[in-house]
Amino acid sequence: MDMKSSILRDKEQEQVYHSLLNEHFETVSLEKYNDAMLNIILSEAREAVLGKKFDKRRISKRKEKKIKDLATDRIRKKYGKWVNLTSFKIKKNFSIQFNTNLDRVFTVSGKGKLYGAYYHRVCGNIFFTEHCLSRFEEPGRNDMKIYGRIVEGLKDSLKADPTSVDILSMLIMAGPLDYGRKVDDSHIHLSIMSGILVMEDFGDVFIAKTFLSEEMIKQVQWHRPKIEDREKITSFASVLQQPSEKIEKPLLYTDMLEEAQVLDNGDAP
Repeated sequence: MDMKSSILRDKEQEQVYHSLLNEHFETVSLEKYNDAMLNIILSEAREAVLGKKFDKRRISKRKEKKIKDLATDRIRKKYGKWVNLTSFKIKKNFSIQFNTNLDRVFTVSGKGKLYGAYYHRVCGNIFFTEHCLSRFEEPGRNDMKIYGRIVEGLKDSLKADPTSVDILSMLIMAGPLDYGRKVDDSHIHLSIMSGILVMEDFGDVFIAKTFLSEEMIKQVQWHRPKIEDREKITSFASVLQQPSEKIEKPLLYTDMLEEAQVLDNGDAP
């Protein structure tokens, strides 16, 4: 019986991201032989739940979830809390198939671990530091009024609980992409409706170093890009190349709530 797991990740895109980062930093993938290590972790989790001589023809949903939870816990202890296993499925021969974001996680000299946002469109070439992800998860920052629908949608599509990397990627994609710079500063400030990502700009790579509230950002000239077709945008660098209009402040979710409250009260002009 073939018990080797099927680990689905975009190795071609992984090489693209690795090359991009390597132009600026000494960069290595999280682990050279991570497929081999993942197979060991998954086999141990499967054996822990089913035993060494499991010969039944099917696995209950309860045991499948138990295997997934155990494997996820061990993988995150080894690789970091923002690594995920999505679309997890045990096949008829008891091998395991799933997707992982390890193709977007790198160890970078002077930066630690960097977790790439989604490859496609406006998220392309954005990476989150562990400090940024931790800041995003601080109490009071995860307002379920903002994230609730996004989290539920991600659960359905990923067949797993989303990590902050998933949520931040979706917030970037869902927002108007309002961005700003301070004078003579190499950082981009990107509004994601619930706060501001402060990203170091390397031209083709953007590293989100922290997550701040809007009132903490001073002396920034904000812009709103005019994008006719987001399907044609391949990376965040493409966003910055689009025509834009100057705006006084970025659009935030709190502003939308206030406007909705005005309309509900019948105070609209």
